[in-house]
Amino acid sequence: MNQTTLARFLRHIPQSDEPPQPLPADNHERAYVQGVLAWLELWGLVRVSSDGVRASAQTSKYALNSLAATLESGQTLVSDWQTLGAHFANPLHNGATLLHWLELQRISQTPDAPPSRVEHVAQVLIKRIDPNTGTHAFLMQYDAHANQYQLIGGRATPSDQQDLLATAAREISEELPLVELHYGQDYQLTLLAHDLQPPRTISPTFGALTEYHMTFYHMRALSKPLVLREGDRWVTLRELLIGAVQLDQENYHPFQGSNIYALLNQRIAGGLVSLPDSTT
Repeated sequence: MNQTTLARFLRHIPQSDEPPQPLPADNHERAYVQGVLAWLELWGLVRVSSDGVRASAQTSKYALNSLAATLESGQTLVSDWQTLGAHFANPLHNGATLLHWLELQRISQTPDAPPSRVEHVAQVLIKRIDPNTGTHAFLMQYDAHANQYQLIGGRATPSDQQDLLATAAREISEELPLVELHYGQDYQLTLLAHDLQPPRTISPTFGALTEYHMTFYHMRALSKPLVLREGDRWVTLRELLIGAVQLDQENYHPFQGSNIYALLNQRIAGGLVSLPDSTT
């Protein structure tokens, strides 16, 4: 069944108050049609019975006609599946946005829905203590795709060979590119906590309901001065624990998964305040 045939099939699905259209008698064609109908049922567009198929409602019939017209035009409903970040104004803006809305609907129907994505993440706490004020702060970076601040670090990739320490070292090199840092030579990493799991959340980058497994390291013995870029920011311990960066006296920018830092604070003997300055 090519696009033209599929478009014709969609147009011939009867209105909800009309007799259903019988399914094809040919077993091969019937199996194909049943696959198409399974997708249409997923969207609630049709009702299938032993008598055949018809639209689930008047509006869904018009939606079937619209899908048929899209097929005939050779266009796609979502042409951009590459761009990261969900844009909430238009559900079809890109793939991440559509997926975000689909995941919201799935969670509303099944609160304990399984994740679409599982990620193992390494994050690094780079700490400084202001010698004048004694303020404890941690280095964060602004991620434009996620529209949030986050610690240095990221998800494990196959090249890391399931070694989260390697993930942390790789992310440090990628996210602090203005200074050449080599693990074991220019800095050390101390494991703080392994496999902490925040509640499942919809990734603002990919739009997928994600289960994160978080491993945290503390950078110490840093022997080179850091060279920061625009978007890098020292976030106070207070901001880290409340889960929001204070932009000015009135405005805060919350970051996702903030409760994980409060949990990490509880896991560390003496809390995050007890961690020494990362520099030597």
